[in-house]
Amino acid sequence: MFVAAPLGFYIQYFEVHTGGARSFSAAAATDALLWMLTTGIAFAFILNGKVQQHRQWMTRSFAVAIVFLEVRVVLGVTGLGKVANGAFDETVVWACVAFSLLFADIALQWQELRRPRPAPAKPAPSTVVREPGLLGETSPV
Repeated sequence: MFVAAPLGFYIQYFEVHTGGARSFSAAAATDALLWMLTTGIAFAFILNGKVQQHRQWMTRSFAVAIVFLEVRVVLGVTGLGKVANGAFDETVVWACVAFSLLFADIALQWQELRRPRPAPAKPAPSTVVREPGLLGETSPV
């Protein structure tokens, strides 16, 4: 990831010289930084033995990593890639980058809501200690 993210930006940066929009380079840089940040945080959590937080940040990392695939699917399946000579390409790229972390957090919250909760513990029955003389009782002396 620490190699792939900068390499993806580097490749996208050189597409500007062949007529690509500079906005795509900014989106690639944003996506690369988010990917490195989310994975770096996940790595720090696992090094500290915090598995649950590691899983959450790896979910976010995965969501950011698949932006490349999401853009191709959205443009291809909806047909937006062919509309108006690619006029929606930048919008789709930025929307996928912007919503990647939001969708990851929605998935994490959904998992949390579906997780079964343990039943509250029932209090142990209390034992009653009776002292002689209470309630009209007499002591056996």
